[in-house]
Amino acid sequence: MNSTPGTTTRGARGRRRAMLLGTVAGGSALLLTLATGPAQAAGTVGTIDIGHVDGLHVALNEDGDQLVLGSNVDEDDYLPGSGFAAGYYPGSEVDASSGTPEYDFTVPAANYDYEPTAYPDTWVLPADEPSSFETAPILYLGIAGTGEDLPVHGTSSPDAAYSLFNSLSATDHVTFDISLVSAPAGGASDIPGADVLGTDAWGLTFDLGGSATEPIHHHFDWTFSHAGVYKFAVTASSDNAAVADSAPVVYQFTVES
Repeated sequence: MNSTPGTTTRGARGRRRAMLLGTVAGGSALLLTLATGPAQAAGTVGTIDIGHVDGLHVALNEDGDQLVLGSNVDEDDYLPGSGFAAGYYPGSEVDASSGTPEYDFTVPAANYDYEPTAYPDTWVLPADEPSSFETAPILYLGIAGTGEDLPVHGTSSPDAAYSLFNSLSATDHVTFDISLVSAPAGGASDIPGADVLGTDAWGLTFDLGGSATEPIHHHFDWTFSHAGVYKFAVTASSDNAAVADSAPVVYQFTVES
């Protein structure tokens, strides 16, 4: 089981709200508002828009000396008939730093006003898996880290992401730094409960106390105030000096009206 209180391992439904290390003192939260140009299209190859997906996913490179970021749709959580494949998506396929990526994430209209008491008139990627998820699935997105080697989706080899345990231990920690770099006009995004790293950035820190195959697996509330395209620059780092930080990956979220 994950050693972080309030979380459960993959395969269990009705996951509890993640308790994040380094929570903002006093429960304060950061609300960001940025204005940019016209919204971009969804991914040039496809978009991930439904089901349980690990949108922010960390692993090691083949040499075990640097973290790598990507996205993962685990076979156990894949919804048959989805318009995208199960499996691992390397950072190169989801990186929007040079424009529209091959794959982005669509936050569907079904996620709008999903938690009307806490977040009225807002699109929400929820921390808790909804009770209606099996019959009326939405996009349920979280953070994960692998304890096994993973090939790219649609292939069986070679591996593209490698187990965190190749160089790290269960007592090590991994931190995700997330910065909002663009948003639709008037758009605001928030990750309540995360560390505030600046006027436009959050930090989430986790231990590796989860399962042998997935030592990191958490969900958290992530909100969007307006429809349109949001981009977030993400890097991952560990407290092990022998493992270098990941290269940044810019993830794109297209919020549907």
